[in-house]
Amino acid sequence: MAHIRLNLPPFCDANGNVRFRSRAQHKHASSAKEPAIHPLESLELALLVLHQALPQFAVETSVDSRLPSCIEYLQTHMPEKVTLAELARFAGISPRTLSHLFVTELGFPPMRYLIELRLNRAIKLLRHTDHSIEQIADECGFPNCYYFTRMFSKYRRTIPAAFRAGNKADR
Repeated sequence: MAHIRLNLPPFCDANGNVRFRSRAQHKHASSAKEPAIHPLESLELALLVLHQALPQFAVETSVDSRLPSCIEYLQTHMPEKVTLAELARFAGISPRTLSHLFVTELGFPPMRYLIELRLNRAIKLLRHTDHSIEQIADECGFPNCYYFTRMFSKYRRTIPAAFRAGNKADR
């Protein structure tokens, strides 16, 4: 069995072994000794490590070259109002073609992808900051906190305040 040494401070010990903690350990860890890492962030880290350590298992894909630039555009302009027509102009294709490209490659249309980006950013802010719901809605590009709450409820099956309260209980 081959061993892979990784250098991912502060998540690795001196031997390059990745440290993961259970929820109980996570709750009682002193922040001075070890970084606080949420279980989902642990999973994200593990997947990143596997992806970097085992490139031979990477799946070859034939992604349209315009898709990564559109995704980068959405990430860069997430806090702003972005329309399908504007994104299609950026990509140099029709809105219908762009929607078809997103659905084919990612499983949902561009504006839904943008909502997912915004919701994922909101989850991180809810989990790691004390910003108000209104501030988070604004920072993530939602026009107001009511629309933010509606989208959060629709796609995450809870409201932002309840999500934050649940995460504070897990800390």
